Amino acid sequence: MASRLLVIALIILWRNLLSPYDTSASLNPNNCISSSSSNNGSSSHGINIRFPRIASAIEESIVWDGVYFFRIAQCGGYEYEQSYAFLPLLPISISFLSTTAFAPLIPLIGHGAVLGLSGNVLNNVAFLFAAVYLYR
Repeated sequence: MASRLLVIALIILWRNLLSPYDTSASLNPNNCISSSSSNNGSSSHGINIRFPRIASAIEESIVWDGVYFFRIAQCGGYEYEQSYAFLPLLPISISFLSTTAFAPLIPLIGHGAVLGLSGNVLNNVAFLFAAVYLYR
């Protein structure tokens, strides 16, 4: 657990010191394409949130393949053909966790940041279970 916290701290440090190379930022527009989705398309943009710096830090940490999982969870389904490569269990779990356990955080950091936080928590819990299983 301490090693994971160290890695997260180093990621935050290096992302603040250096401009990261990221080609996935253009894949994360503010609104969903499908009109059937609810207002989940707006992450923290246009909403008064209490901690915008925390929300921004969480949303900016969503990069590479995480953008696809985030968009599937945010929009309630697949938007583009290339997103079919990403299986739906993680986005469904992210969406479920963000609307249940982390729902009280939405007014504080916004829906997009709550989705990102949910994905981070789920991935770290899965890492812990895998580490314990492989250790045995």
